[in-house]
Amino acid sequence: MEIQSYLNRDYPCACGRVHQTDLKDVIIEAGANQRIGSLVKSYGIDCVLLVGDVNTYPVAGYAVESSLKSEGIDVIRHIYSKRELVPDETAITALLSAVTPNISFMVTVGSGTLNDISKYVCSKKKIDYLIAATAPSMDGYASTVAPIIENDMKVTYEAKVAKAIVGDLDVLKNAPKDMINAGVGDILGKYTCLCDWRLANIINDEYYCRTIADIVDESIRTVTDNIDGVARREEEAIRHIMEALILSGIAMSYAGNSRPASGSEHHLSHYWEMMFLQQHRKALLHGTKVGIATVIVDEIYQSLRHRRIDFNAALDKAFAFDEKKWETLMEEVYGPAAAGVIELEKSIHKNSPVNVGRRIKKAEENWRQITTMIDEYLPKPQKIEAILREIGAPYTYEQVGIDHQMYENSIRWAKELRNRYGLLQMLFDLNLIDESWEF
Repeated sequence: MEIQSYLNRDYPCACGRVHQTDLKDVIIEAGANQRIGSLVKSYGIDCVLLVGDVNTYPVAGYAVESSLKSEGIDVIRHIYSKRELVPDETAITALLSAVTPNISFMVTVGSGTLNDISKYVCSKKKIDYLIAATAPSMDGYASTVAPIIENDMKVTYEAKVAKAIVGDLDVLKNAPKDMINAGVGDILGKYTCLCDWRLANIINDEYYCRTIADIVDESIRTVTDNIDGVARREEEAIRHIMEALILSGIAMSYAGNSRPASGSEHHLSHYWEMMFLQQHRKALLHGTKVGIATVIVDEIYQSLRHRRIDFNAALDKAFAFDEKKWETLMEEVYGPAAAGVIELEKSIHKNSPVNVGRRIKKAEENWRQITTMIDEYLPKPQKIEAILREIGAPYTYEQVGIDHQMYENSIRWAKELRNRYGLLQMLFDLNLIDESWEF
């Protein structure tokens, strides 16, 4: 289905909900940035805040600015000077200050970090924005969430989806190769996140929509069916990646949260990101981490199919949970971010004996359904690894400088970052987190 068919309409669904997205326009074509001025003019806008950084502005900012000015639109620039921009309090405060009362629309030139900062700020300021994508690197372009670094912890906020997404293929196909590969990695992560979503439906009776899942499945096929052209930067292959990333974002809009596109593989990614920040190390691209984490999560899922689970021992372990010892451990594992993790647990009690015990019983009752789900929906991890190899992307945690201790801690404790049930929480519930998950 074409992306346009999901826009500017209500979609009454068999799940009982009416789905919709606030995304109005999507343009993905060669020379698309030249159309931004007329598109913004059609919204009745005569002044914009144009946002970019020292990386993105030379690549596409001048062309976007020229297009806007050709339509008589006043342009006020806000260009970040940092080459390694982080979506933290400092970056957000700077942009909030730049949105003066005469600004009612923002045009952002960039990808993941700039999109998240802009989305968050526009939500706070209650203004619309357009994103001129500079790389097909992540699926947040059309999502309704903004991941922000706050007090050394990754926090996801509900946020305003872009009014329009413009992807100029002349720019996208010439993006850094690792950013293109990151987009593929982010899409491959949908295999395991959909499995997590189905698992949450089985164990927690969480809302699940087959129509939304089918949209995400379509985004995966769009990329994997055209993977041959990615390494050669073929325009059609790059277009398919960008379309898949937008479809994935629309799925999140339809669901009202990030569940259809983010699962245990994203929790691992977020944990690694936080640890790199605390160690003052250069950040890894989000999709790069997600691709590697997807191989790991798939491996663990596959191993569970053949494992004999001692549900009674898991119950005994659950009722021996010591919250004070757990808090001390979180302080060791999370360092300065531990306070947020502990606060989350105190508010939702996902590790409490009662909640864990209930989930264990549900897992035991539905174990055959769970293993059947793994067989039916997950490819073998070798397939995902082979795709990453083909495009020249890393596929093991060692390749990107994650040491064994960080890896083990992430398998055991990355789940504490979110109130979201999935594979990692199931490992905790079933007393399997201390197992060796090396493959």
